[in-house]
Amino acid sequence: MPIVAEILAGVELSDSRDANLGLIERELKLLRLWPFDLAAAHSYVKVFGKLIRQGVIMQPIDLMTAAVALTIPRCTVLTNDSDFSRVPGLQVENWEQG
Repeated sequence: MPIVAEILAGVELSDSRDANLGLIERELKLLRLWPFDLAAAHSYVKVFGKLIRQGVIMQPIDLMTAAVALTIPRCTVLTNDSDFSRVPGLQVENWEQG
């Protein structure tokens, strides 16, 4: 859900907001979405603390996404954002490298 919020924020600021919003809403119905729930909040706090103690700062939206992923068994995050590779225990795969 943190990624959905980020996408919707981009749509809100786009020049063709209404058309883009309709497209995104249709596509979202095809996806399985995981909430940022209490388990994710606890995961967030653990990762946040570890990273801060190591001097690593991560964008809150990315940290929330990582926290949700850590609550899902056998979850791999597909991204080209190298920040995710710093999250302990998170499996990350660069989707651009096929």
